[in-house]
Amino acid sequence: MCERMCVIMPNAKEKELLKMYAQKNLGSIVPPSNPCCVECNKEHKSKFETDLFKPVSAWVVGDNFDSQEKRILFVGKTAVGAGENKYFYPGYPDDGENHYCTEVFFDARKKLWPNYSRFWSTISNVSKRIFLNVPIDDLVEYIAITNLIKCNCGHESCASGHIEKFEFMRFNCIDYLDIIRREISIINPTHIVFLVGKNFDENICSIFDELNIIQRISQPRKDRWIGEGRLSDLGHKIHILRTCHPQYAPKDIEDSIVDFITNNQLI
Repeated sequence: MCERMCVIMPNAKEKELLKMYAQKNLGSIVPPSNPCCVECNKEHKSKFETDLFKPVSAWVVGDNFDSQEKRILFVGKTAVGAGENKYFYPGYPDDGENHYCTEVFFDARKKLWPNYSRFWSTISNVSKRIFLNVPIDDLVEYIAITNLIKCNCGHESCASGHIEKFEFMRFNCIDYLDIIRREISIINPTHIVFLVGKNFDENICSIFDELNIIQRISQPRKDRWIGEGRLSDLGHKIHILRTCHPQYAPKDIEDSIVDFITNNQLI
């Protein structure tokens, strides 16, 4: 624990996220509990006879994120396996703000970046093509990464990436608790890349006050669209790409993301 705290501490924006999670009692099923999280855990336990794993924070908001003209937020489904994976550790016990969720800012930077999985390698490869003169180990400080759903079920269906099957988790975390909406408001991106697949389209639409889809490609393993969204508490439009998770993506997914960021179009 001393090694972690000496190496890195959350930056100001990451601390703001931790404060938001604590204000919502995110994941707490004991007093002071979050009623939504209590019901979500009950539903999960009735299906799989096990508790949900502790919620996981956003992965990272880079130290240089705010200074970029294009502030790019990558969004995955959920942190698969976070409850038992050796790369995930509990938050700092003396912080007083993040004891409701597993804080993973250190782990994202030092354990997972840049090539822990296809998800991470896709993001790092795209970042290399956007920030041309930045060393690969430093690229993570120029972007932000989070997940739509904070808890991990630990069930084999979820472990294989099919979190969209669990509608109660999707509704509670995305639609009812508004966690991802609050994260977007705090992170304040100009571009969002949803690496989640078409089964989350309804949930993505529910995040924004306005969302206009500009262009769409609907083909097997190549269903993706770009659009523009707005949140009432942000004074600018957000450019949005929804594509599939890298694990199931065709080889051109990196080209598609880069073209969206640089030219705001689909290929």
